[in-house]
Amino acid sequence: MLAYQLEPVEDRSLHPYSYKYQGDQCLITLQEDHIPQRFNRVPIDHDPLPTLIVPFPTLHHEGYKYHAFLPRHREVIFACHLFLCLKTPCLVHNGPVVRLDAATKNSWSTLDRGLTLSINSLLKGLLVSLEDATPPPAEKYGYMRSHKTLKGLQVCLKLSRHAFLLRLAYLTFLYSLWPPSTNSMIPPWVQDLTQMLHATWVDSLWQVMHQQWSDQNFIGALVHPNGSSVRWVELASALGVPIWVL
Repeated sequence: MLAYQLEPVEDRSLHPYSYKYQGDQCLITLQEDHIPQRFNRVPIDHDPLPTLIVPFPTLHHEGYKYHAFLPRHREVIFACHLFLCLKTPCLVHNGPVVRLDAATKNSWSTLDRGLTLSINSLLKGLLVSLEDATPPPAEKYGYMRSHKTLKGLQVCLKLSRHAFLLRLAYLTFLYSLWPPSTNSMIPPWVQDLTQMLHATWVDSLWQVMHQQWSDQNFIGALVHPNGSSVRWVELASALGVPIWVL
């Protein structure tokens, strides 16, 4: 297999700069330390959560472009103030059931709602393909419910935390589609979001997103030139997302 990695450059073009051979693969890259040791070549199925188990890029599948924006180092995201509540959830045993304590539920629910409002604000100014549907909120995976066993709750919390990361990845994907600001005006989606959420929350969200692309903390994706739109690949690469073209 021949693969070319596209790294971000200032003018948002996709020019390769250096070669590196890895077995039967030839990768073109700006920074060699961003070349993963292996690729997940299995296309994504209808349930995106299991793909978070692997920390290496997945072969792109239409409708899951945002998977390229998942963090390569999840612990960095969980260490940010906004996501800190996900790091050490407090559990309460109540007779035959176990659940999250009230404070943790409230923190997770607030984060869930905030990400939903953020996604909706960004979507207002974009034309997004119907295939690129919004991933479900974390609440769908049961963190608000009581569970009969500790193991059942732990599985639920793991899936819920993965769902939060998917929502962040989707949010960053939407942000990459917005045209760059040409002046000092605050983007409409930020103004809209600040009216619905506290300004401190919006600042914390921006801090998470900014740190992720400053660190280029993205797993990236393998894409086929005949199977992906050029526009999203170019914008993702400009944001710091590593892309390998097969």
